[in-house]
Amino acid sequence: MYTDPTGEVGVFGALVGGGLELAMQLYKNSGNWDCVDWADVGISALVGAVAPGSLSVAKNTYKSGTNIWSAMKSIRNGKWVYQHTTKSGKKSTRSHKAFVKKAAKRVGVEVGQAGMWQLGKHYMKQNLDFDSNSKCDSKCS
Repeated sequence: MYTDPTGEVGVFGALVGGGLELAMQLYKNSGNWDCVDWADVGISALVGAVAPGSLSVAKNTYKSGTNIWSAMKSIRNGKWVYQHTTKSGKKSTRSHKAFVKKAAKRVGVEVGQAGMWQLGKHYMKQNLDFDSNSKCDSKCS
């Protein structure tokens, strides 16, 4: 797992999250800036800064899925174990079955975390309604 010590990914995520929310609202309201719900834009930016991105989740899930497929193919062909070389050069024998279990769990955790972040964002948007656009209610959809 990559760790970003400078926080640059968080800034990028905030810009993407807030930018997408702003773009969707402007599209929905025919470009009327008076109808932008800035609280929703801020919440999307906040979640974008700390939550794993959808592309990252998709990439990791795809990679794990292809690894699981390869391991299952090896098991079907009668190869129950494989040789693994560690970074230090040590060789070890590992089980394909154990690898499949571990990779499947990793996929479930990753997708579950992404879902929880989206659920949290939805909850915040529903419960932190600041009613800042009362002047727009009649002209904003």
